[in-house]
Amino acid sequence: MIPRARKRFKALFRGGAPALALLAVGAGLQAGVNVGIPLLARDALDGAIPAKAFGRLALAGAGIAALYLLNGAIGVGLRWVALKSARAAAARLRNDAVDAILSRSRAWHAQQDPALLHTVIVQDTERAGNYFDILLGQLLPALTISCALLVALLLLDFRLFLLLGTLVPPLLLIRSTLGKSAKRRIPLFRAAFERYAKATHFLVHALDLVRTRSAEGPETARQFGAIEGLRDAGVRASFGIAAYTQIHNAVVALSGVVILVGGGMAVATGRTTAGALLSFYAAVSLLKTPAQTLLSCAAQLSEGEAALESIDRLLSEGECEPYRGTGRPELTGAVRISGVSFGFPGRPLFSGLDLALRAGEVVGIVGPNGSGKSTLIELLLAHYRPDAGSLSADSHTYDTLDPRRLRRAFSVLRQDPYLFPGSVAENIGYGRPEASFEEILEAARHAGADVFVGQLPQAFDTPVGERGALLSGGQRQRIALARALLGKPSLLLLDEPTNHLDESAVRGVMSGLRAMRPPPAILLVSHHREILGLCDRVLALADGCLVPAGDGTIGPGNG
Repeated sequence: MIPRARKRFKALFRGGAPALALLAVGAGLQAGVNVGIPLLARDALDGAIPAKAFGRLALAGAGIAALYLLNGAIGVGLRWVALKSARAAAARLRNDAVDAILSRSRAWHAQQDPALLHTVIVQDTERAGNYFDILLGQLLPALTISCALLVALLLLDFRLFLLLGTLVPPLLLIRSTLGKSAKRRIPLFRAAFERYAKATHFLVHALDLVRTRSAEGPETARQFGAIEGLRDAGVRASFGIAAYTQIHNAVVALSGVVILVGGGMAVATGRTTAGALLSFYAAVSLLKTPAQTLLSCAAQLSEGEAALESIDRLLSEGECEPYRGTGRPELTGAVRISGVSFGFPGRPLFSGLDLALRAGEVVGIVGPNGSGKSTLIELLLAHYRPDAGSLSADSHTYDTLDPRRLRRAFSVLRQDPYLFPGSVAENIGYGRPEASFEEILEAARHAGADVFVGQLPQAFDTPVGERGALLSGGQRQRIALARALLGKPSLLLLDEPTNHLDESAVRGVMSGLRAMRPPPAILLVSHHREILGLCDRVLALADGCLVPAGDGTIGPGNG
């Protein structure tokens, strides 16, 4: 794991010191319990049985049984504490991932693959949670018990202990060859899984495109290719882990043969007793369980480390939002753009652009495709920072304003609004959980959506389907407009809002917007003359600047 990711992992457990201390103490107790079992067995075999002390033998048996029960109880308790700690850390990691997604700039998001982001946030955080659980609930107790049992074996019979040491070189060789090979296959499986996730995400979200282009054949081949790649990578990764585990287990199993031969010779020559040999064998048997746990953890730990590195990249890399102010003044919708220059790599858009929009004013923006009309809206929403110049709202510069509060005061209706699977009311009320049904109804009325919604089978409880597929284009547009109007924004940004509306519907929408009290300032991007004729002013984007369109002013009602 890279140091930065390791440091982030440690930070997740700050404040969890009591739980970690409890786990450490519990693991120590469990280790002591495991050591006590072979010691009691030796006492029974070498002391109680030869002396025919049946009471002592019964006590030894009861003691061993009690230790087994206590070992199980401690194990259950440790599992509970480890699970709570691991899942709490995973939850904090998920919260950090959500915060990172919400805080990244629009430019950063434009470069990301949604399918891969989804994989990181969902799959990798789950793998990280499993990683934490393995470290705390399995690896820590297994390591502690193994160390304690190794000490017990040394004390029980150092000659047999040294004899067992002959198995260490082959175990190290297996770890060096097969273990590393198995570990290398995990990133390949991860890459294949990401390709599969990306292909599936495309299929689900672009099904209409696949069907309208009659691309079922090529798309099926592409999907099958991703599935086959995932299958092959999965087989290779799983086989590598299985081979490593089986061969490792086979070498560990030889410990029984080593003890049988070496210990049997020691008993035959009188260097040790049968009781000591059997207690040594019992300790080795107890050691196999934590040893197998350590072995089985290897692959999951590798997956978890890869997942943590992936999450760390999400949390550490990428541009944050361009503004980080904290001011939260009341805004009237008056904005000013002063001498703004902005563009994308290889594509300059604005050069010395100026705009002053008064509270309650309706301004239309026209311009050819690619001139930057939509980008102008993103600048006003604080999604981009200009390369030069400044923006202000009610004389407050954007650098001093909380961008989330600004967007709460400024609403936007995009050319292709997004509706999520849910009811009409849920789509209108999204982002405003405190809104009452009366406020939702009022917003729908100003958007001209209340009449058709009332005629739907379940009115405002009617499901809209994925991306509003159960509604017409005009209905989707009006519901999205109602959502933008909920909360009575001081500035309304409309990006080609009337693509699915006829002229009479456009006039009805504008009439409803002007009837709001107080009326919002409106910046409207459109090619439709009928809606531009309802603006107080119309400006044109030309050569990166805003200039009056035509004779400068097109008043309301002049189409």
